[in-house]
Amino acid sequence: MNFYEERLLELQKLIDQNEIEQALKLINEELSMPYVPKDFEDDLIKLRTRILVEKINNEEHHLSSDKIFSLIKSDQTDLVEKVGLVKQLEESNLRKHISELQDLLNSDLTNEVKMMIIYLLNQQGINNDFNYKKNSKTLKINPMTFDFQTQEMVPLETIKLIDDELGSFSPQLVEMGKQIMVSLYGKLFPIQNEIDCAILAKAIIKIVYELNDLPYNSNNGLDENKINEYKQMIKDLEVI
Repeated sequence: MNFYEERLLELQKLIDQNEIEQALKLINEELSMPYVPKDFEDDLIKLRTRILVEKINNEEHHLSSDKIFSLIKSDQTDLVEKVGLVKQLEESNLRKHISELQDLLNSDLTNEVKMMIIYLLNQQGINNDFNYKKNSKTLKINPMTFDFQTQEMVPLETIKLIDDELGSFSPQLVEMGKQIMVSLYGKLFPIQNEIDCAILAKAIIKIVYELNDLPYNSNNGLDENKINEYKQMIKDLEVI
């Protein structure tokens, strides 16, 4: 058993013993090391995400809606925790919190969290116009008239193309490509410019190959310059 396997066993033991804070501290220490093997890093991130989600599920039901909104706004709350907090709002009557939700959508809050709020508003049938701040622009979005189907076709079609090309080669690479696409969708939402799903899929596949030090076959009949533009867009959005 090597060092990394022993460390993962140690972390699992801490979690089983409910030593959550110690486990999180150790995970963060390992992730801050100058060199972290990719597989070990993935395992650490999965463990940390699981811990934080379980922590939120165990604790946040004691919080009032006002406290949840406050924590979502806080710079001290990380993205995983914010996502869990927004999920807690599913149990609330959001019609009572229109102004608080508008404040969040018009703030500098991470776009992935704002996207979740729009989905929740749609699920609760709230037919209001909201200002949605994205970068330097402010958009008008009504959750009941917003075209979710067209928006969602981009990740769905792109993931299908990734699966078609990589599925028979490596399920692990397919999963990596899907994760990149899901994260990218959160960054792009709401999608305003036309996306070529074939080009986007190839750009993601190229990134997956490069991340795994695999040779990339550019002979695909697609515009390689356009593929590289999409690849750069993904990097600029800090998806990877």
